Amino acid sequence: MGLKGYPKKRILNSVANAGLTVKQEFIDPTYPYHYFLVLEKNYSNT
Repeated sequence: MGLKGYPKKRILNSVANAGLTVKQEFIDPTYPYHYFLVLEKNYSNT
């Protein structure tokens, strides 16, 4: 994420397309290049 061709929006779209929801996102202040996502699986009644 953050590299050429991998903006944050592209990663978040991939997460959503995988059937997951981002519940929380945060950066480690000690290592700002580490980005964390807390995800939840989407359940559908199909």
